[in-house]
Amino acid sequence: MNRRTILQILTSVPLLNIFVRNGFTRQQASSAPRAERSSSMIHLGTHYEYPFGGGYLGKTPWRSRSPSDWKRDIASIRQTGFDVFRMRIGFDSKLDEVEQLLNIAGEMNIKVHYGFATFYAPDWFTQRYPDSRVVTAKGEVLGNARDTRWPRACIEHPAYRELWRNVVEESARRFKDHPAILGWDIHNEPFNVCYNDLCKRLFREHLQQKYRNVEKANEAWGTTHKTLDECAQPPHEPVSHWGSGTGGLFGGAGPSSSPTTTRSILHSHWGAWRQFQADRMSDFLNEGMDLIHKHVTDRHVTYNVAWNLDRGADWWNTRQCDMPAKSAYYGSDAYSTGRYAEMAFLAAINPGKELWALETLGGPPSKAWNVNLWTGKNLEIEMWSLLGNGAKAVIQYKWEPILAENETLMYATVDVDSDNTEKRARMQQAIHRTRELQSFLRPAKLLSPQIRFYFPRRHYTEAVLSYPGFPDGAWIKKLGGWYALLTHAGYRVAFLCYPETGLPQEQIIFIPFSEFLDENEWSRLESFTSQGGRVILQISTEGIEAARKVAEKLGLSVEEVEARARGWMVDGWVLTKKDGKNAGAAYINRVAVSGAKGIDVLARYYDNNRPALITQREGRWLISTFDVGHSYNWTLRKELRQAIASWIRSVGLEPKIKVEGIDEDYRPMVEVNALEHDGKLLLICCNRSPYQWELTVRVDKYAPASVKFGPFEARQVFTRR
Repeated sequence: MNRRTILQILTSVPLLNIFVRNGFTRQQASSAPRAERSSSMIHLGTHYEYPFGGGYLGKTPWRSRSPSDWKRDIASIRQTGFDVFRMRIGFDSKLDEVEQLLNIAGEMNIKVHYGFATFYAPDWFTQRYPDSRVVTAKGEVLGNARDTRWPRACIEHPAYRELWRNVVEESARRFKDHPAILGWDIHNEPFNVCYNDLCKRLFREHLQQKYRNVEKANEAWGTTHKTLDECAQPPHEPVSHWGSGTGGLFGGAGPSSSPTTTRSILHSHWGAWRQFQADRMSDFLNEGMDLIHKHVTDRHVTYNVAWNLDRGADWWNTRQCDMPAKSAYYGSDAYSTGRYAEMAFLAAINPGKELWALETLGGPPSKAWNVNLWTGKNLEIEMWSLLGNGAKAVIQYKWEPILAENETLMYATVDVDSDNTEKRARMQQAIHRTRELQSFLRPAKLLSPQIRFYFPRRHYTEAVLSYPGFPDGAWIKKLGGWYALLTHAGYRVAFLCYPETGLPQEQIIFIPFSEFLDENEWSRLESFTSQGGRVILQISTEGIEAARKVAEKLGLSVEEVEARARGWMVDGWVLTKKDGKNAGAAYINRVAVSGAKGIDVLARYYDNNRPALITQREGRWLISTFDVGHSYNWTLRKELRQAIASWIRSVGLEPKIKVEGIDEDYRPMVEVNALEHDGKLLLICCNRSPYQWELTVRVDKYAPASVKFGPFEARQVFTRR
C-alpha cells in the first residue's frame, strides 16, 4: 500500500503526516561511517525514551520539552559515563524531532538504541477502531480514554498493523545509516493475551485448518465440544496449580488439562489457545525485524523479552534475533542469584550469541516490588552482577522521572529538579571502573558449566503452560531455587536446551520436570548413567498420576501426594539425615514413596520417617520426593544446600568456586562470579549483606584470591593460573 492510500485511510495521524517530509537523506547517509554489528565494547546505558511522547495520553509527562533540554540531558548522561541510551518512539512521535535527537547524540558521541513504544495505541485510534481494543480473559476491555494500561490495541487488527508497519519501516528507511544508532529493538516485553472477537475468529480459522472438524479437535484434546465454533471460545477456567493462573490483569485463564492427568498440556484446549497466540506474536515480532532488516544490514535487530508462553510469548523465537535481550528486574537481595536462571536459560536457547540486559532497574520502584528505596550501591552491585553473569550490555530503566500518568516519579536515576543524585554519582564511579576493565570484560567468558538443567523446547512448553504465572509460577520458582542452591554451593550451572547434541558425561544432568520425560528420554538417561553419568531428578509433586508415572520408572510405589498442612507457604516438613542432623525442610507438596531395592536414603521426613532424598543406580541418581527448588527458594537454608552439595561431591564433582571466610547462613547474600580470558580470571564479587567480609576465593586451576569488601559493595579481583 502506498503512502497516499495510507493517508486516505488514516487521516489526521500525526506520525503519518511526517512521512512525506524530507529526512536523513541518502546523501547524508552515504558519507556516514558504517557501524559494526558486533561491538567491541561493553555497553552501559540508560533509558531516555519518551522525549516525544511514546503513547502517553495527556500532556507529555517528561521534563524535556525541546532540543535544548535534550542537549542538557544527554550531556549529563554522557558525563555520568553511559555510552548509549535506549529510546522508544510511539505513534505520536515526529521523525523530524527524532532526527534532531539522533544528531545531538552523534555530536555528543553517545550511541542510541532505537526502539518502539507502539504497544501504546493512542486514544484516537481505539476510538476510531473500537473492535481493535484488547479484551482480557476476564472480559475487561482496554483502550478507554485515559486508560494507560497496555497493550491497548490488538496486534491482529488490520488498521493497527498497517499503522505499525509504517512507523517501523519509515524509521528504518530514514535512519538506516545514521551513525548514532547502535542497534534496533522492535518491541519491549512482548505478550499476547487477547480475547476479542477478532482473535477468536482467527483461532477458529486456525482450528479449521489444523483439525478440519470438531471430532478431530475433541480427539486431540479429550473434550466433548459440539462444534468448532464452540472450540474457538478460549478456555476461561481459573484452574491452575499453585493457585496462580496467568495472574494480574490478564488472569483468570488456566490449564484445562494438567500433569495430574496422563494427557499432555500440549494436547488440550488451553495449550492450543496459548500456543496459537504465542505463534501469532512470534509472527508479529519477526515481521517487524524483517521490516528493519529490509533496510538495515549493519546493526543488530532484536526485541526485549520478559513474559513467557502463558502470556503468549515464546522465548524460543528469540533465535530469530541477532542477539537475545531481556529485562532483568532481579532485586538486590539474597534471592537475586536464583532469578538469574532466566538469563542463563535465554543464553542457552541462543548459544554463541551475546546476551544483553536491555532493561534493568535504574532507580527506586514502588512498594509493589517490596523495595521503596534503591540506592547507588544497589545500582552498582546489580550492574556488576549482570556483567558477572555474562551480559555484554546493561541498560538501566530509566534516566529521568515521569511527571504524570504511569510510574510517576519511579525508577529514575535523577530527580525532577536536579541530576545531582547519589545514584548518579555512584554509577559514575562504577562505570569508570568498568572502563578500566573494558579490554578484559568484552572477550571474557563464563567458566564452563558443571551441572546442566535439562530443559528442551517441549519441556519448556509443557512446564510454562502447566504451571503458569509470573513471577510466581511454579516452573520459575523450581528452576530459580535449584539455580540459587547450586550457585551458592559454588557450582557453575547452565541449561541444556538441545539434548539431541548429546549428554555431556563430565557434567551432572538435572531433570527439573521429570513428569515430561518420554520413553526415548528415559532410555537416554539410563544409557548416560550406564556410562558413568550422574543424574538429579525430582519426582513430580503436582499430582498423584504424574508422581506415579515417574516413580514407576524408578521402581518405586507412590502412596499419596500430600499438600502443605494448612495451605500456608510457611508450613513444611523437617528433613533429617542418616546421622540424625537436620537437612533443611520441604515445603508445598511431598510424595510418599515405598518399594525399590538398592536405594540409599540420605534424608527422611522427621514426622513420618518416609524417604525425602534417596540415591539409586549405584549412587549415580539423586532423587527427591519434594520440590527442592521451591523449598530452597522459601528459606535459603544452608542445611538443604549442604545436603545436596554433599551428594554431588560424593560422586566426584567439586565446586569450581569455593568461598571461604563467610558464615554459611549468609552465603546467599554474597554472589561470586568468575570470567576468564587469556589465562586470567576476574572474580566479580557482590556483597548484598550488611556485613564486611574478608574472603578467600579458590577457583579450579587458578591461584587463590583474597577479597575484602564492606556492606553492599562490589569488588573485582584478578588472579592467574
